[in-house]
Amino acid sequence: MHLSTLKEVREKERTAGIKSEGLKNDWVRIQQMIRDLKNNKEIDYPTFKLLLSNLCNALRVEKDRYL
Repeated sequence: MHLSTLKEVREKERTAGIKSEGLKNDWVRIQQMIRDLKNNKEIDYPTFKLLLSNLCNALRVEKDRYL
């Protein structure tokens, strides 16, 4: 669902970097949540969406329709 948005955030991270320490921590949390999902663990989906939405706002990435 959020793959295109995650790819855009990753690209912005590579090109411009994430300046805020808080946003860097959020990005690390998002990546850990994705790893957890791949390992069939449950995640707090509303938190995932909030963190991703905040990153999109800060990095000026267009949000997907599920955010």
